Amino acid sequence: MVQWLRAQVWVRISSNPITFSLILEILGREKQAERENVAKLLAHLQVHGEYPRFEVMYQEITQFYYTGESKNKADELKDQPERFLKHVIMRIESEVERSKDIFPAMSWKLIQETTEQSLMKDRAEWLATQGTTSMLSS
Repeated sequence: MVQWLRAQVWVRISSNPITFSLILEILGREKQAERENVAKLLAHLQVHGEYPRFEVMYQEITQFYYTGESKNKADELKDQPERFLKHVIMRIESEVERSKDIFPAMSWKLIQETTEQSLMKDRAEWLATQGTTSMLSS
């Protein structure tokens, strides 16, 4: 899955190494040492009116990535909804930290909401039924 996603991302944004760097960070690579430079580049994109295009693309990629991660984690932790929720909270916190380090303040809420919705999409019924069963059996 990760290799396929990398290939898809590369096809879409191969001409933009900064975007690709951010995507690799999302995919679990080492933390990027150049966050400050990325933030400066994004500020420069704002000055030239190009930031909205970047933001839309980043939102789409974030949604795609976290929707896939949610499905994989839900399958992996199908009998452990509390572990799934802990994972979701950790990922949201991580994405909020990244967005505050890199993105303009106007994007923080959008990125957080996209992350939350993508991780929790189609999980409410499973969490409610499995979580209740898990709590009753404890």
